[in-house]
Amino acid sequence: MNSNRELLEDQLKKHEALLKGFNAYIKELKDTTAKLGTDKQHFEGELFEAENNAKYYEDEIARLKKELPESDKAPGVQAAADTILPQTVKQGVGSLIFSSISFLAGAVLGSKMKSRRGGKDAREEKRDG
Repeated sequence: MNSNRELLEDQLKKHEALLKGFNAYIKELKDTTAKLGTDKQHFEGELFEAENNAKYYEDEIARLKKELPESDKAPGVQAAADTILPQTVKQGVGSLIFSSISFLAGAVLGSKMKSRRGGKDAREEKRDG
């Protein structure tokens, strides 16, 4: 099972739980207001928002269910467990070059900053001395 499929299944479970909560809220709101005889204008905004949220999650669940079979056919791009960035099957030379350049840039920047600070200290001592 690839991690893309696991992410889709996890998202599907979360959306199904949220949809269940919205549907329960809508039912409870309608039942309670009908029981108490509340005018529709007092709860219409909340009901409208809850119904729109439920519709959104229904559509997302349908989309995720459609994507699940397609995720098995996806190429070898996987997300690592501890990161949200995709991790290709073969990292290649690109990551080696990028990490080397980053290291060199940091070393050069650090030496430049140290040399500037060292030059300032020497000049200050000459003025004081």
